Amino acid sequence: MLPRLLAAELFGGRAEIEVPGKTLFAVIHALEAEAPGFEDRAGTTLAIAVDGVLADDWSTPVAPGSEILVVSRVAGGAGTP
Repeated sequence: MLPRLLAAELFGGRAEIEVPGKTLFAVIHALEAEAPGFEDRAGTTLAIAVDGVLADDWSTPVAPGSEILVVSRVAGGAGTP
């Protein structure tokens, strides 16, 4: 599932897309083939979870039927007062 703005900008408004891949890298590569520019954003401004677990690297395995959630990274905030 993709954030609404990203879906509109790169994927013609489609928020849910099925692509093949046994690793997160393969899935990201397949999404890049559909929407050039996605891979650059995935590496910098997006966080990606596989089956509800935030992926810390792109070698994360992806099983058939896995759900991948893409969300915008959140930054900032105040430190401890």
